[in-house]
Amino acid sequence: MDSHNITKPSIQRLCKKAGVKSMSVECVDSIKHIMELECEELINNIISYNETSKAKTVMVDDIYKSIFDTGFIISKSEHLGQGICSSI
Repeated sequence: MDSHNITKPSIQRLCKKAGVKSMSVECVDSIKHIMELECEELINNIISYNETSKAKTVMVDDIYKSIFDTGFIISKSEHLGQGICSSI
């Protein structure tokens, strides 16, 4: 994954939603690095689940399982994969 596509303003928006008021440039670089590592792990898990099921298409359940394996607990959205998530 190329962390150059993750911009400082996008990280700042995420942090503001989490309640952060300001951050240093070093903090932004550290967050970019952590995001890159976490995304690589997540994508590798998704690929493993996909290969295990011998499918050619990544399914929503593959993504949920890999997110759960990385230690995050999320609830499934009934709208995920239906093209209407952005309107909610």
